[in-house]
Amino acid sequence: MAAYWSGNAHQMIAILDTNALLIPWHFRIDVLEELRGLGFVPATIEPVRRELSSLMKNGSAGAGVALHLSGEMSNHRNRGWIDRR
Repeated sequence: MAAYWSGNAHQMIAILDTNALLIPWHFRIDVLEELRGLGFVPATIEPVRRELSSLMKNGSAGAGVALHLSGEMSNHRNRGWIDRR
């Protein structure tokens, strides 16, 4: 996970990697809600979604849930998706 200030001086973006998105499955912790409660806007990048998709196809436990969570971020006021290829 990495954090940075967005163009909006009042907003911190938390970019979640694959491991961070698997936390809810493994530890039953709502990472997205916790980050939002701390004032962060959760986001991810396309390579993370591709990795989760691949893990899901290979039957990795929790990958489908993590992929679903990454989809929730993309719909979060259209600000949660960062695509830096």
